[in-house]
Amino acid sequence: MSLTHFLKALRETGEVPVSTSRDLFPEDDAPSLRVLRDWDSEARLSLGHEPPPFAAGPALWAARLLYRGCRALVDRATDTSTLQRHLAAPCPASPSPSVAYSADLALRYLPDLFRLSKGLSEDDPLNASLLRLAREWPLSSVGIPGVGEVDPALILDDRCLRLLYVDRILASRDLSRAGDPRVREALLEALGAFGPQLAPSFGAVLPPQEQAP
Repeated sequence: MSLTHFLKALRETGEVPVSTSRDLFPEDDAPSLRVLRDWDSEARLSLGHEPPPFAAGPALWAARLLYRGCRALVDRATDTSTLQRHLAAPCPASPSPSVAYSADLALRYLPDLFRLSKGLSEDDPLNASLLRLAREWPLSSVGIPGVGEVDPALILDDRCLRLLYVDRILASRDLSRAGDPRVREALLEALGAFGPQLAPSFGAVLPPQEQAP
């Protein structure tokens, strides 16, 4: 099972085969990067503004991280220390809109992985590792319950990521993200005068003086 095969299956069928024996990441990253660049090209067609540049290193890092998370979901015998080590591998680049966007190409599947993990066991150590990732990558973790406070500043400073973040919050009705005043401002900007009709559930977290008339 190669990472390339994993990525292709994820997009084509949603059913991902993984190996429970060891990482099978070949030295040649070119095939996997071609798949991720294809994902990037597809994503750009559906976004409202020009996305940040594609960053190969973070995109590949996130794809490997997702693979390891899926493998941990299948291999219930994975010990906690190994699991934590694999899912705590640092991103190879400093935070930036480009890094957040590129990592999100794979990490946008994080909410799905978390739902599967929670469904198997409430106390599984995989849940804690996924929640840590969710806090570190707020763009990709919208909709995951119990994440806690996140810092969306980097996302909100980029027009494309800001709109994508707001769209995900509205689609998932993730009221926890609206607790940040910067996010409330972005939500109000996106909803406009039709906010109460389009997203009535957010009325509970938007102060009356901030709600659109």
